[in-house]
Amino acid sequence: MEREIEGVKVQRAEMWREITRLKEMNESRTRESGEQADKLKGLDFEIQRTQAHIQDTQQLLDVRSADLRNKQLGLEDADRENNRVREQNAKLGNDNGALRRDNERVAAENYDIRKEVDF
Repeated sequence: MEREIEGVKVQRAEMWREITRLKEMNESRTRESGEQADKLKGLDFEIQRTQAHIQDTQQLLDVRSADLRNKQLGLEDADRENNRVREQNAKLGNDNGALRRDNERVAAENYDIRKEVDF
């Protein structure tokens, strides 16, 4: 019976050591879990901050893209206007040449008429 009691005591001591070891492992894993939860919260915050930055950048990109489109349209309008003015200028240059020729012709006619009147 003494032997059985000693055997039970040894078993209980081994079980106590095993329980202590398991408690320590549990505490270690609980601590590790808390650390990982803190890291995860930090990463979630960093992700949210990065997503907010991405949204701000996207909005800025959209605004600048709209500005660029508007400037492109303005440039196209100005180019069309420039071409229209060049065509008009060329037409006016041709008209001016024709008027000069007419003016020279009329001046020559006037000269001839004056010559006839004076003589």
